[in-house]
Order: sequence, then C-alpha cells, then structure tokens
Amino acid sequence: MKIKIYFLIAITTLLAACSPQTADEHLAEAEQYISENKLNEAVIKLKNTLTLDAKNTTARFYLGQIYLNSGLYLKAEKELERVFDSNYDVNILLPTYAQLLFKLQKYDELLEIAEQYVDLNNNSKQIVN
Repeated sequence: MKIKIYFLIAITTLLAACSPQTADEHLAEAEQYISENKLNEAVIKLKNTLTLDAKNTTARFYLGQIYLNSGLYLKAEKELERVFDSNYDVNILLPTYAQLLFKLQKYDELLEIAEQYVDLNNNSKQIVN
C-alpha cells in the first residue's frame, strides 16, 4: 500500500514539473531571478518567454539590460532596437538605450535620439499647458 502512495506522489510530482509554463510565468520567474541577481537563470527564463511570445517587449528590454550590463553590447543592441521599434515606454527605454549607444560610440545616433526625446517632451508639455 505504501509503495502505491509513494508511486502516486512521484507521478504527480513528475507531471506537475512537466506542465508547460506560460510566457507570463517565465517572465515572472525572470523578474525574480533579476531581483536576486541570478542573471544566467534570468536570461534562460527571458529566452523562454520570447520563445513563447516573440513580441514580449518587457522580456526583450530586460534581456537587453542584462546584456548591456554584462558588456555584450551587440546582443544588447539587437534586443533594445526591437524594443525601440515597439510602443514601449520611452521614459523607461531611452536611458538604457542611450547608455548602449554611448558604449557603442554611436554618438551621432545618440544625439539624434536625444533631440527626438527633447522634442517629444516639449510637445507633451505644450499639450498639458
């Protein structure tokens, strides 16, 4: 009888471990790993998120940030450019993207982005007033 119970517990545990996670679940785990500074684990979870949802800009942004902070500038550029082309919040994205452009010594592009951001801020202030 005890063997059957242990067998059922083992099977149940195994099935629960094999159930597929959603993109949101992978992203939540990645955020937890980032907060714990477990960046390798976070990268795996972020890539899993993007496998399930290639348009997840939050996962791409986090991945770009990790690559940037790890000195993997070309990988960071690839991810952050995809985020930049989406409708991601520019107030969150631009500081990281500007830092990347500076590291890549793309100063002309950095100035262009800065000018666009200033114009964007000036236009939003005019709308408010």
